[in-house]
Order: sequence, then structure tokens, then C-alpha cells
Amino acid sequence: MNKNIKKIGTMVLVAIVAVGSYFVAGTYAKYTTSLSGESTATVAKWAWNYKGTAITKDQSTITFNLFDTIKSTDGATENNVHKTDGTVDRIAPGTSGSFAFDFQNLSEVNAKYSLTLVEEKGAAVANAKIQYSLVGTAEATDWTTNLAQLANESEIAINMDSAKVEKTVYWKWVFDESTSQDAIDTQVGFDAGTATSDAAKQIKVTATVAFTQVD
Repeated sequence: MNKNIKKIGTMVLVAIVAVGSYFVAGTYAKYTTSLSGESTATVAKWAWNYKGTAITKDQSTITFNLFDTIKSTDGATENNVHKTDGTVDRIAPGTSGSFAFDFQNLSEVNAKYSLTLVEEKGAAVANAKIQYSLVGTAEATDWTTNLAQLANESEIAINMDSAKVEKTVYWKWVFDESTSQDAIDTQVGFDAGTATSDAAKQIKVTATVAFTQVD
């Protein structure tokens, strides 16, 4: 009797251990798979040159010295207009000049550019008849007093591998164009002489070049 009980007890204990082992094995054994991958991309650069110098991220202005070089109408050195330290610093009928500049796309993306030219005249010299051209010769047909309409360019392609874009803006104040214009120019000279501020007798030309990535 006792032997049977012990035998049954042993069998029950073995069964319990077997069942427990099964559940333990089910708890700690499992299939596992781990996968990984990566992808790397290099960001394309955005880079531009203006007159051979790199444009910086924080730069918002460019050098545009249209009136720095002042010559006589025939292109010779101007000797008949007021000078400061040997440099002509006034314009008058018969003076002329130009400013050349260029820009280039050094980016790794295609882009487009827009160029605008704006003239602002002080109140005392509003009637000064300054003419502008992108050709510059005496025979050029694009001479105009309306600078805003002088070949302003909008969204022109300038791709990443293209050569630099070169521009020259010419100006002149025609001398002795007509009797009526002589009278107007003379009044402008008098008004400039009596102007109470520098701004009132100044003519300012602003060039703006904007670059935009092509989508």
C-alpha cells in the first residue's frame, strides 16, 4: 500500500516537473530575426559668385558703383566737372560712365535669376535726363531714360554648369541735345545748387539680382 502510494506520488511529481518544464520552455524559447539597413545622401550645395567673389549666406547687398567712373561724352577723362581729391564726384550734362559685373552659379542644382534696375531721383534733380543702355555704343537703340524698362530680366535659366553671366550698364547725360532740354538741364543745375539736402540732388540706381532654385 505504501509502495503504491509512493509510486503514484513519484509519477505525479514527474508529471508536474514535465508539465512545468514544457511551460518554462515555452516561455524562454522563441524565434528571433533582426534586420538593419541604412541610406546616405549628400546635400547639394548652394553657391554663387559675384564679380569673382563668393556670396555668403548672410550677404544681402552687392557692390554696384555705376557712377564711380565718370567720363566725358566721348569716353575721355572728364576734366570739366568738379573733382574731390582728383576724382570726379559730380555728374552734369556731357558726362557718362558704366559699371560691369558678373555672376555665376557654382551650386549643384539648376537655378534661375531675375535682374531689376531701379532709378531714384531727388526732388531737385527729378528732370535730369539720364539715359541708360546695356549696349553702350553711340548707335545703340536701347538708350532710354526709363531704366525700369531696360531689359529687366525675370526668371532666366542659369544652370549649375553654365558659364558666368556678364552685364554692363551704361549711362550718359546728353550734352546740348536741344534748346528745350538745355533749359531743363539749366534749371536742374540751379535747383541742385539750392537744395537743402544731399538726397534732394542725388540720383541713385539700384541693381537687384535674385537667385532661385529650379524645382
